[in-house]
Amino acid sequence: MPGSSWLMGTLLAFGAIDLIALDAIVGPRALASAKAVEPVAIEPAPPPPVAPAIAASSPAPPIEPRSGSPKPEADDRSPPLRGGRPKPEPPLAADELRPVIVYFATDRAAFDDAAARALDRFATTLAADPRGTVEIVGHADQRGTERHNEELSERRMARVRDYLAAHGVDAARLHGRAAGAREPAQRGAGPAALAANRRTEIRRKP
Repeated sequence: MPGSSWLMGTLLAFGAIDLIALDAIVGPRALASAKAVEPVAIEPAPPPPVAPAIAASSPAPPIEPRSGSPKPEADDRSPPLRGGRPKPEPPLAADELRPVIVYFATDRAAFDDAAARALDRFATTLAADPRGTVEIVGHADQRGTERHNEELSERRMARVRDYLAAHGVDAARLHGRAAGAREPAQRGAGPAALAANRRTEIRRKP
C-alpha cells in the first residue's frame, strides 16, 4: 500500500527501526517497496533571530541647576583687596583746637622755661598725631611803632615755629604769620593788658 510504504520509508530514514526488524514485520515485498521510497529530507529549524546589539548609551548630560539656584563656577575668586579705601580720620576735638599761648617779656622774642615745657608737651602731641596743620601767630603790644611791632611779632612767631620743628613736628605742617599789634587779646594800656598782648598763639587747624 502506498501509505504503508511511505511510513516504512520514514521510519527507516529516522533510524526508528532497522531493516531486519522491518523485514520481520512487513515481509520482503513490503520492505522492497519501503527501500524504493526516497526518504524525506527534513530541514533543520532556522536559528532564532539574534537581537541586535544594543549600542552603548552615551553619558547622560550634566544636570542643569534649577531656576533660581546658583550655577557652579570655577574657583576664580579674587583674593581680598589689601588695604582698600582708608578709613576717614576722626575730626579734631574741641579741646584739641584750643590754642597754646606763649608769653614774652617786653620787647623780647625769647620765652622762659615754663613756656618751653608747655611747647615740649605740645610738640609731643603734634608729632604723635599728624592730623591737620598748625597755625602760629606772633603778636606785640601797642607800644612802639607799627614797623617795630611787626618785626617783633615776626621774631616771636619764628622762635616758636623753629622750636616745634626741632622737637619732632613736621615743618611742612607749621604755618606762621606776624600780626603786630593789630589783634590784641585785651584792650587797654595797663600792665595786665600789655602783658596779655605780648604773646604767640599756636593753634591746630583741621
